[in-house]
This record gives sequence, structure tokens and C-alpha cells, in this order.
Amino acid sequence: MTDNGRIIKIVNEREVLINLGAADGVRKGMVFSVRSPEPDDVHDPETGELLGTFSPPKTYVKVTEVHDRFCVAATYRDQHSAAGPLYGFASGPIARLMQPPTVRRDVVAQPENLPPDSLREVEVGDRVHIEPDPPPAGY
Repeated sequence: MTDNGRIIKIVNEREVLINLGAADGVRKGMVFSVRSPEPDDVHDPETGELLGTFSPPKTYVKVTEVHDRFCVAATYRDQHSAAGPLYGFASGPIARLMQPPTVRRDVVAQPENLPPDSLREVEVGDRVHIEPDPPPAGY
């Protein structure tokens, strides 16, 4: 699988087209980070020496539709919700200890609850990278 994809079109406030598809091994549900076309140089502030490059993710997108040579991906974030028989009926430290852990599920973010930097900074030509691990909490 290639990791050299690019954003080829911004469809709307939360969807983009990526120039990777089924022919490249893309599957529905895969997560990509979106990064600037060129990484930033990192210099030592005292010596000016080039230490390397850095390209922080702008946002993360999850593949929602796969075509042979491109895919559709949408911004999303994790939603956390408490679950269990004691949720909403008991409070206090003992009740919290008896409750099961928080359930995590991925949801597609709607425009009204997108993080402030979502697709606003994403541009055609931005690089995408496959994320083997889940992105940081809040996405």
C-alpha cells in the first residue's frame, strides 16, 4: 500500500477526495492524517543547524467510500459516553467505581460540531498518511 496520497478535491465542509483507492489497498474505515504538502524545516535556535523536518497533522479523515482509483473521506472524532446500569442513577465515588468503563465509538462529525481547525485549513494538494493507530482523543 502506498502512503503517498494527496487531497484532490474538497467536496464540502467535512468531506474530501483522496487520490488513493481500492487499487492502492484502501478500505472503508481506514484513517488518514492530512498534512501540508511540504514539511517545515526544524532548526536549532542557537546554531541554526537544520535538525530535520516536521509536518504536524492538520486533521484526520476516515474513508467512507472507496472507488478503484480514489476514495471519499470525512472528518470525524471520537465520542465518549458513559454506559451501564448505574449511569444516571447513582453518584459518588463508590458508584463511579462500580460503573463500567466509558464506551468509545467513532462518529462522523457534523459541521456544527467539528473541531475549529477541521477542513478549514485543508487544501487540494495536501499529503495524506495512513494512520495505523487511532488518532489522539478528541478526533
